[in-house]
Amino acid sequence: MDAALEALCARLSGGGTVAAEGARSLGVTLGSGRGARSVTGEPAADDAVGSAVVATRVGATAVVLVVTACGNAQLVALRWDGDGAVWQSTDRAGLVTDARPGGCRTTEARAEGRGMANDEPREIVAVFGSESEEGDEVRTPVLRVYRLTPAARLERLSADLPFGGTDDATGAAQRAEWVVDEALTVPRDLYVQLSPGRPGPGGLATQQVVRRTYRLQGSSLRLVDETTEAVRPVVPGTGVPLQVR
Repeated sequence: MDAALEALCARLSGGGTVAAEGARSLGVTLGSGRGARSVTGEPAADDAVGSAVVATRVGATAVVLVVTACGNAQLVALRWDGDGAVWQSTDRAGLVTDARPGGCRTTEARAEGRGMANDEPREIVAVFGSESEEGDEVRTPVLRVYRLTPAARLERLSADLPFGGTDDATGAAQRAEWVVDEALTVPRDLYVQLSPGRPGPGGLATQQVVRRTYRLQGSSLRLVDETTEAVRPVVPGTGVPLQVR
């Protein structure tokens, strides 16, 4: 099953007619470039799969993150058909869905499975953000959690949770990290930390670290704890406190 899943992802990412037909058979929408123009005024190409990466596999079920060349991103749930020896699509969840030839987006997305409710990595933590090709419309990164059910359906567990980005006033970046500590007993919490990143043209990022704890409560993920700690900026690469005048 693992080899067939990796082969499916490689085929989807390979480009060409076979890849496009394979993506559509899984329910992935690939927009037509007919009549559309790119930002440079050239005829727009049809959308295609840019990448297909396995987020998790649990027994005969799996989730693949598909990002198209035009910037759409979605999770595709799959179930193994032992009779046909193929992976079949059973459900989909859109992360970025409004990109199209002539109006593409630059999208960064990743997704990983973790065991939160039990030891099976059925909880999918997806982080994604995008901006228009022209750069005039930016969506800051968010984190969203789904569950892959035993029936190979995708159950959404959370709203879009803040996950870093760039401060509009200063242009400074905020660093974001998440972890589910699988060394702990179940059920396991999701920990998110937001901390100052690189300075921007307008100055430093807000000098504080925010730590949030999210916990599964039934079929939803809830914020149960939040702390904020002030930090003192340091000279990059030295650890020496920066003197702010």
